[in-house]
Amino acid sequence: MNTINTIDLASKINHSLPEKLSIIFNCLFPELSDKEIECLFWICNGHSYSIAADKMGITERTIKFHSSNCMKKLTAYNNYDLRMIYHSRLLAYLLLK
Repeated sequence: MNTINTIDLASKINHSLPEKLSIIFNCLFPELSDKEIECLFWICNGHSYSIAADKMGITERTIKFHSSNCMKKLTAYNNYDLRMIYHSRLLAYLLLK
């Protein structure tokens, strides 16, 4: 069975989230803006701030700003917490699907 890597899939579509992923993430993270969700996606999938900035076409400082907003809105204390919240919501979605 051929699996789809979400990172590879997203990077092929002008470095933005594919429509279907965008809809899912908007449901999983209703408290976040579209840019914050996209930033969260790249950061939580193992990319550094600088690589996420390149992929989104914005500055590293803006990535840090969006990441900080994500932490505040999701009540995460650090990047590790942010990743755990991201992956736990994604896993819950996949298990309940």
